Order: sequence, then structure tokens, then C-alpha cells
Amino acid sequence: VATALFAISFMAFMRKRDKKLFITSVVFFFFLVKQVLNILQNFFPSEFIFIGNAESALEFLILVSFVFLMYRK
Repeated sequence: VATALFAISFMAFMRKRDKKLFITSVVFFFFLVKQVLNILQNFFPSEFIFIGNAESALEFLILVSFVFLMYRK
């Protein structure tokens, strides 16, 4: 789902060239990366120690991006 949402938002950005659509595309890209890290953690539970920290950082970036979208004119 994250891949489809990223693709749709990126195509919309390429058509309109709007900053809000770009930020939305970046947010969905962060969701995509977060899901890939989650899949890696499920298949290799003890291999990558940094995945939990990376997922937390991505969640923070997602929240900051949404707040930026809300307060951007």
C-alpha cells in the first residue's frame, strides 16, 4: 500500500509541481522505507540492531512533515 501511495503522489507531483504534493510524496516515501525496514526485521530478527531506532526516526520525520504541511500556506 505504501508503494502504491508513493507512486500515486509522485505522479501527481510530476503533473502539478506543487510543494505540498512533493512533501506528501516524501512522507509516503518515508512510510515505504519504514515498511521495508519492518519486513527486514521480520525476516532477520537478530541481524539488524538499528532498525528500531531507524523506524522511530522515520515516524518522527513523518509527523514533522505532516505538521509542516498543516502550517504551510
